[in-house]
Amino acid sequence: MAVFVYQTIAYLNAPEPVIRTETVIEERVPRPFTIQVAAYLTDTHAKEYVARLTNQAWTPESSKPPPAAKPGI
Repeated sequence: MAVFVYQTIAYLNAPEPVIRTETVIEERVPRPFTIQVAAYLTDTHAKEYVARLTNQAWTPESSKPPPAAKPGI
């Protein structure tokens, strides 16, 4: 009986083997990304903001919105 108890305790306390694997993580940026940081109602305000970002060493771009969709199309 003592052998059974000893083997059971030894089995339950035995650590599981650790399998070590070497994982290499490769970062890829498939293409540059764009973040919209502001939207303005007037072209003047947008140009002022582009100038402010340029002074802060960013490379901003300004674009006009697409024409509004016409109802019924």
